[in-house]
Amino acid sequence: MLKCKPVQNKKGDIPSLFYAIAVLFLTGFIIVFFSHFTFDIYDKLEDRLDGMGYSNTSADNAINTAQTWENSIWDYVFLSIAIAYFLSLLVLAFFSNINALFYFIYGIMASLGMIVAVALANLWEKLAEAQAMQTTIARFPITNLLLDNYFPIFVTVIILSVMVLLFGKFSGSRDGGGLG
Repeated sequence: MLKCKPVQNKKGDIPSLFYAIAVLFLTGFIIVFFSHFTFDIYDKLEDRLDGMGYSNTSADNAINTAQTWENSIWDYVFLSIAIAYFLSLLVLAFFSNINALFYFIYGIMASLGMIVAVALANLWEKLAEAQAMQTTIARFPITNLLLDNYFPIFVTVIILSVMVLLFGKFSGSRDGGGLG
């Protein structure tokens, strides 16, 4: 019979929360940043092909197809990464044993995570307001929505869900984990 052992190195705890905040922000930033540069490369290639008289050729159509594909896929890649990170934190929190006495300490430390999330959301807003990035940000509505307006709310949902799974489960063992 397969038994699930509790994770001994306490994944789903405060450092994992800060990693999640940092990884989500950096992933969104890197995806948008590289998309900005690749879009410029596509534009320059298309201008070069048009200047050489190769407009409406298979090369020009391939560049347009690549631009269309890139515009649609990377926003969903970021959403998938955010959901996968959220679900992995929930699974790891469920299988971690932690004493219920640490509930208030976790809450205080998680509030620091909220401060970091708000600061990163403000940083993203400044990035989105920059004239050079406005057209790129407009191609990423999901990423912009999650990292700008809803990043503190998303982090709050992560914190509350992880707290429920870390401290709200009953442990059948006597090793000091859970509430039981």
